[in-house]
Amino acid sequence: MHLNIRKKRNGLKITTPEEQLTLVASSPQEKTKWLRAISQAVDQALRGVYEPSPTTSGSIRQDPPLSRSAKYTYYKDARLKDATYEGRWISGKPHGRGVLSWPDGRIYTGDFRNGLEDGYGEYILPNKVLKKNDRYLGNWKDGKMCGQGTFWYANGEVYEGCFQDNNRHGHGLLRSGKLTSSSPSMFIGQWVFDKKTGYGVFDDITRCVFKKMTPESADCAGADSGNRRTKKMGGKEWRK
Repeated sequence: MHLNIRKKRNGLKITTPEEQLTLVASSPQEKTKWLRAISQAVDQALRGVYEPSPTTSGSIRQDPPLSRSAKYTYYKDARLKDATYEGRWISGKPHGRGVLSWPDGRIYTGDFRNGLEDGYGEYILPNKVLKKNDRYLGNWKDGKMCGQGTFWYANGEVYEGCFQDNNRHGHGLLRSGKLTSSSPSMFIGQWVFDKKTGYGVFDDITRCVFKKMTPESADCAGADSGNRRTKKMGGKEWRK
């Protein structure tokens, strides 16, 4: 909770993570009583002690600390409903390092700015079908994956590259399978909102397939017809 003191009309403005309240006292004396009680309650909550503070009998702290560490569970916000945030706050919003966790197992650990994931952070998303976790580690902007990052998928695929608005967007590398699997592969190229597009290179370990792609293309793997195959032998290239 963040407390602003309004000089006009004997008002107090209280900012919580999900709403703002304006209290108007009937007199300056009444406002002083409210301010003392609210400040004492905030101090007790921050200290974890629920008994009268010995410092409140003297001077009144006019405003709780602007920046602090605290824990809060959301109950109204549609995106964050039932999620719990623990970390740094500024003016009633997550700001700085913190951890945001949902009851379904989703967890974000990293930087926040003005209430949103912003900066560098890790996001873990349980995959109920595969009974494993998807995992992203990289940059965020305004609550979304944006910039450079790495995404480990529950099915074993790994994407390293650029993101925008939670989508693979820009230059990136997608690895599928492992060297010990029946069909290990790798794609390096351009992405537009989660789809391969433009020029890219598909490598199935034993060969490279070059394919010009369009934004409508969803996948280039296995589409060998009409494409040039380039193999390397002794440091030289030959085409067929």
